[in-house]
Amino acid sequence: MKAILLARSMISLLLAVLPIRSAFAENQYTLTESRLARPPAGYPIVNGVVRKVDLCAMTLLIKHGEVPNLDMPAMTITFKVTDHQTMQGLAPRDQIRFAADYVSGVLTAI
Repeated sequence: MKAILLARSMISLLLAVLPIRSAFAENQYTLTESRLARPPAGYPIVNGVVRKVDLCAMTLLIKHGEVPNLDMPAMTITFKVTDHQTMQGLAPRDQIRFAADYVSGVLTAI
């Protein structure tokens, strides 16, 4: 029984990390419009480039432009992602569009 559960866990993990690409445009993703629920009205959409994807920590290191709602200048910083599907298919150097805010005190791509 433990072997079956372990095998299922391994298969789930492998499927989660397979590079599944979306058909938007070559290496371009819009997190807020295609993968996450739309952010609340008034959230600015920010352009960024993925520098690192950490599936275990559910984080993205993103080099991004100014984030006006957070009074954050352009920089490279790690954002938490709450939806596992959002992470699938993303790779370093992918261009993305996203919104950001603090969720429970954690900087999060929403």
